[in-house]
Amino acid sequence: MIYKKTHKKTHKKTYKKTHKKTYKKTNNKSYKKSHKTPKINNELVSENKNENENESLPTKYDVFKYNPNFKSQFSCNYNEYYNLAQDNFSYKKYYKTYESDGQFRALVNIAYNNNPIILTRLLEIALKRFNPKLTNIIYNIIISKKSDSEIYEKLRKLYNNKNNRFNIKKSNMCKGNIAVQEWMKRYIVIAQMQRGVKNIDNYLDIGCGNGLFAISFGKLFNLEKNNIYGVDFDNFSDKGDWGREQFKNKFTFKQLEYNKPYPFEDNSFDLITLKMVLHHVKNLDFTLNEISRILKINGVLLIIEHDSFTYADYMINDIEHGFYINVFNANTLEENFTSLKSKKSEKQTPSIDVHKYYSWPEQDYHLRRHGFEYIRKQLFSNNINFSMNASRSYFYLYKLHNKENIPTSHTF
Repeated sequence: MIYKKTHKKTHKKTYKKTHKKTYKKTNNKSYKKSHKTPKINNELVSENKNENENESLPTKYDVFKYNPNFKSQFSCNYNEYYNLAQDNFSYKKYYKTYESDGQFRALVNIAYNNNPIILTRLLEIALKRFNPKLTNIIYNIIISKKSDSEIYEKLRKLYNNKNNRFNIKKSNMCKGNIAVQEWMKRYIVIAQMQRGVKNIDNYLDIGCGNGLFAISFGKLFNLEKNNIYGVDFDNFSDKGDWGREQFKNKFTFKQLEYNKPYPFEDNSFDLITLKMVLHHVKNLDFTLNEISRILKINGVLLIIEHDSFTYADYMINDIEHGFYINVFNANTLEENFTSLKSKKSEKQTPSIDVHKYYSWPEQDYHLRRHGFEYIRKQLFSNNINFSMNASRSYFYLYKLHNKENIPTSHTF
């Protein structure tokens, strides 16, 4: 019982010593007895706990350890998740922001010193659109240790030549997100039968862009225009209104204002979706409070989001955004790119409007604090013929079951 006794006193020092000794004895009966899953702290798990305002947040490790939705995987993933929270495995010392103009170099250093797979993830982002004959050329550009802006510029010039582009012929005849939406609807229907989830009579998509995702998903539930809603900020990023005007007759759009309540009454919706939105949110608690307010009890929250554990994940996600802004964007002409470079020299590199990426246990922790109950998570893909994308995305299904004791401000 060495592990239990030492784990109560200290974590950082004694865990490493005792765990090294016991880990080698995986076939020993005494190891199995001494290495039982630690008892879950009921106070931290409780959904209805009255939190002390002065109480500090658990560490990232505690977010994994005390997660009730993680219990079934605890024994297998304990070491990995614990280690990923440590500097040696999180690659924290290599981390560079998008504005630093040095993310490619940082990831190449991680690949050479720690994890070569990083390079394949970078190549996967580029080869979404480039002819595979250019693989060696693109690889050499990526590992050149040039600044990010120089790398983006070289790749953009290659992409501007139409002969260098490659579009995969899709075996899936459905448009857009229909395939994955059908999967998500299936799990909502199962949750209605098994978990007490409400019937879907109205629906809101937060961060709706042009509205096409909301329109197609609403149609799967046989909803009319007046029951399909979308909200977004005016001129988010460089997309303007995303071409929303041409679809405005197919759903109801309302504009959001920063730091102001959403333009809906309490308990308005049966279903809310956020597709690749949470990592753009500045004030997570404010957003989750508003979602809890306007969603009905036993209503459904469906999130599509990156699953990011390490600083390498953060930078790869940033670079994926950077490709769409600086390489694949048809509006990034020579004169525009030159102006971007001049802004960089003045230390005004445009932000990609990303504020924080989350691992699924972190995300789940915040959602449970705001009254949500976990139902399911699933790999996000639009078709059968896929590989896990470089930025690793999942969809998550929750239901709202509690609106009490929601904190006003409590973030990592």
